[in-house]
Amino acid sequence: ETPERGEKLRRSLLLQSLPPDDTEFAGVFQKAVDVVVTRDHFLIPAGVALNQALKENVFAITACIQTCVPLAIIGDPGASKTLSFQIVKANLLGTSSPREFCHRFDCLDCSHFYQCSEYSTSVEIERVLSAAVQRQEIYNNNASTNVRVVVLLDEAGLPKEEKSDMALKVLHPYLDE
Repeated sequence: ETPERGEKLRRSLLLQSLPPDDTEFAGVFQKAVDVVVTRDHFLIPAGVALNQALKENVFAITACIQTCVPLAIIGDPGASKTLSFQIVKANLLGTSSPREFCHRFDCLDCSHFYQCSEYSTSVEIERVLSAAVQRQEIYNNNASTNVRVVVLLDEAGLPKEEKSDMALKVLHPYLDE
């Protein structure tokens, strides 16, 4: 079996396992969001509506943190981006989580937060990312802890890309790893 033939076979098997059309896939995804993100599974602050945007954001953040996949949530102001992160942060506390459902997930260390502005520099962002990597290495060396270090770059679209600094370019090596 040639590598090309093996790849074609894998692709064919993958395509067979996927729903036949986008609407069915959307239905499967929606069902997963609705099953996972509930008030029984996540402590949602009083007065916060569990709307579609919030549920999708909480689902994506939780899934990406647990699988170590970088995530960028983009949306208009008021689209629950930061609130979603705060909800995940308050719930993913390992066995200390307020809801039993979240006990299965790793505890988060969200101490690496950076509020971007149009004046943000690559040096500032690099400092936050480097500190987060060092902290994760400390946790990794302690086999008795299951902690994920998470970096939140809030309002990351604000740094002016016209500046010669190109502040967000510093993310590339971190996202490639």
